Amino acid sequence: MHDLTPAQFPDFFQAVHSTDAETKRPFKWQMRLAEEVIGNEGWRDVIRVPTSCGKTSVFDLAVFELALQAGNTPSERTAPRRVCLVVDRRLVVDEATDHARRILRAIRDATRNPHAAPVLKAVADRLRALAPEGGEPLRVVRLRGGVYRDDGWAGDPLTPTILVSTVDQIGSRLLFRGYGVSQRNLPVHAGLLAFDTRIIVDEAHLSTVFTDTLDYVRRYQSLAKESPLPAERRLSIVRMSATVCENEGERSFVLLPEEREDPNLRPRLEAPKETDLIEVKVNAVTKKMRQEQPGKAREQERRNRDELAQKIVREARRLAGIGNEQLGEERPRVIGVVVNRVATARQIHVPSTGIVCSRVGSQRFGRGETRNLGRFSS
Repeated sequence: MHDLTPAQFPDFFQAVHSTDAETKRPFKWQMRLAEEVIGNEGWRDVIRVPTSCGKTSVFDLAVFELALQAGNTPSERTAPRRVCLVVDRRLVVDEATDHARRILRAIRDATRNPHAAPVLKAVADRLRALAPEGGEPLRVVRLRGGVYRDDGWAGDPLTPTILVSTVDQIGSRLLFRGYGVSQRNLPVHAGLLAFDTRIIVDEAHLSTVFTDTLDYVRRYQSLAKESPLPAERRLSIVRMSATVCENEGERSFVLLPEEREDPNLRPRLEAPKETDLIEVKVNAVTKKMRQEQPGKAREQERRNRDELAQKIVREARRLAGIGNEQLGEERPRVIGVVVNRVATARQIHVPSTGIVCSRVGSQRFGRGETRNLGRFSS
């Protein structure tokens, strides 16, 4: 088994994320978090870091931590085989999955490429020692609605795994109610997620009921007369958010003033984020109308949605500079439109103008919330 030291985390991060055109090193806060996790302090209960600061790097850290402990005996190892990032936004699930797959590609390539970075070879070699003989060193699983779901990961509890999921998918499995999971496999999914797994809840302020559920699951684990794994390897929970509230007794990780001055991070923190409130005048659909004239109510809702969609498209075209060639290089490269109905998203989607629209749904475990890029009110 190749040697690996905690001091090599920056080299691992750089080897995974750098390209021929750009060399990427961890931010200062990521380095400090790695020192804490790999050292004696372990993971904090809460990671309070502003948006766009690279919180998804927790994947890199979790994989590296597990590789470091691969040579330990099962009773000595505290790093779980599975790390699961849960976020109640499908868009963010997909982005985080891309990040996880970048790690997977780098580690896979290290097993085949003799010229790969030594630190990648060491991580791949040590992870493969934990997997079944002849198996892959790492696996990435995406669990969300609207895409093909592969539950094959539940049949192999040994391979180190990164799971990226929505609240519904993980919450239902923990409570023996997994979507599309057969009756006999319900306890398998619940057991794999409840043991030897670290669940990291991103945007935790949007999923408070889910995190409360996780806390109850952890309490029930402590009531068992005998546990299949040491206490350190039972369900582990980390909450991440820029605005999450801390509970009594929790340890929180926050940016230090000098870390905010990191020349690579500072432009992200100081980037302007302009917001305009654009009102769309529509006719209200009252409760009385819904009860006494349901046909008229549905027609009025359709007209209201048409008016909203047309207003959004006009505004997006204006921002894109369509019909205004004077904008030149000032045109935005990407315009995102977020709405809360699938029908509205389909109505707005105009490939020829580059407008991409996604539907954001509500949360099953608690109150839902819709966040818009550019607010439209009706």
